[in-house]
Amino acid sequence: MPQPTKPLKPVRLSRSVKLGRKPVKAATLRTKPNQVINLNVVRNRGKRLLVGFGATVLVAIVTIMSVAIFSPVLAINRIQVVGTDRLSAKSIQNALQGQIGVSLTQVDNAKVAAQLQSFSLIESVDVIASPPHTLLVNITERSPIAIVNLNGAAVLVDPAGVQIGAASSRDSYPVVDVVSDPRRNANYRAAVDVLLALPSELYPRVASISARSKDDVTLQLRGVSNQQIVWGDGSQSSLKSKVLAALFKNTKRNVKLTLDVSSPEAPVVRY
Repeated sequence: MPQPTKPLKPVRLSRSVKLGRKPVKAATLRTKPNQVINLNVVRNRGKRLLVGFGATVLVAIVTIMSVAIFSPVLAINRIQVVGTDRLSAKSIQNALQGQIGVSLTQVDNAKVAAQLQSFSLIESVDVIASPPHTLLVNITERSPIAIVNLNGAAVLVDPAGVQIGAASSRDSYPVVDVVSDPRRNANYRAAVDVLLALPSELYPRVASISARSKDDVTLQLRGVSNQQIVWGDGSQSSLKSKVLAALFKNTKRNVKLTLDVSSPEAPVVRY
């Protein structure tokens, strides 16, 4: 007969361990017995490292910039001139010889303009650095807008009244009736203001323009019909141009007439 099995004795498990611990004091962390790390010290060290790194980078940048500015690596040894028509590119290059050897990063636009001051046909100049050694000089020359007769000679002039050169028989610009230097002539400025305000398709048809005063501007058109335009003063230029364009759509070129747009709200056509 089998022996009755004895009941098992309860076994006591080891006491569970609580993971909680006392809060760490501010700015300290205990990692091992008797070892304390001060977080403030760590932060200060980190700041010093960042400052040191920043200073190193700054020194490197300054060094690179100094090399770029003062090093002959970017020194100019070639001047390229573009945009010239009436002017000689070689003459402009000769005038800018003082730029040879200058670093591209140190080119002074004002100094370049001063070196080209004697070229009256230059309206503007644009200087462009073309590494490693080329200075590109883009010239915009003055463009003629009219012809004036000075001392018995026909001369091409730009809107500012600057003389560009002698006019030839092939030049078909409007002749402006002035008797003195157009640069200082109020009547010339009044005439040019009208020429600049004209519709683009009408400007080539103007044979001559007379400004007896700023309030009395008259245009003579090309052709045997002897058509005229009484412009008046320089006011309402945009409206006058639109009125003229509308009038010419219904006007034949071979008909002699005068178009008076001095009062553009009430234009007059005289045959």
